[in-house]
Amino acid sequence: QNYIDIARFQYSTTPLNRFENSSSSTRLKELGLDVTLPIVINSSDAFLTGLICERMQTKLFEGGPIETFSSVGVRIGLSKKYSERWSGTYLLIPKLASDFSNVTRRDAQTGAIAMMKYTRSENLNYKFGMYYNSELFGPFVVPLFGFYRLSADKKFEANLTLPFMVDLNYRLHNRLNIGVNFLGQVRSYHLGNVEVTNSGGYVVKTTNDIFGYLKFNLSKGLSIQTKV
Repeated sequence: QNYIDIARFQYSTTPLNRFENSSSSTRLKELGLDVTLPIVINSSDAFLTGLICERMQTKLFEGGPIETFSSVGVRIGLSKKYSERWSGTYLLIPKLASDFSNVTRRDAQTGAIAMMKYTRSENLNYKFGMYYNSELFGPFVVPLFGFYRLSADKKFEANLTLPFMVDLNYRLHNRLNIGVNFLGQVRSYHLGNVEVTNSGGYVVKTTNDIFGYLKFNLSKGLSIQTKV
């Protein structure tokens, strides 16, 4: 596509979710900030930097308190154009992911993405690559495939990066888009306050969420999206 999201802020909360075989319940509240700062080197290359922050609150045990766990990471990489058709993006993503009660080496994780893109036309491209992260349960490696498609009238947009993300939207008006998206995530966080072993325990967040949304385009560079 011919645009990039420089900064994204999100907040979400769930209804009360019951623990299995229990009358106790909890909500999951999330905050997120994603900032991307590309630095153009020349007509073919750009240096990529960025910041990723996530914060979650929920009960982990039915009789326990509400716990807070977070992650803070940076993006460092390169976007390179090889020809009119082919380009690549390469990112290293080191981060800390834990409850930050007592920061140790188990809080540190390292991720990486390599993605190649083939541009078929101005409104159509294909992409494929690989994602890796050193999760607490072990190395997590996922092959990636997707495409981007914009209709000739520039009203329908499809953006897919499988298996993690699908976004389909239609522009009803210059100020309003309607759409659906899918987000899949696997994240792990070290918990220093949970004494499962001498080095603590960890929690894994796995989601497969489908949302319907309205996107309000307040100006050329600013929009608000409401999702259910």
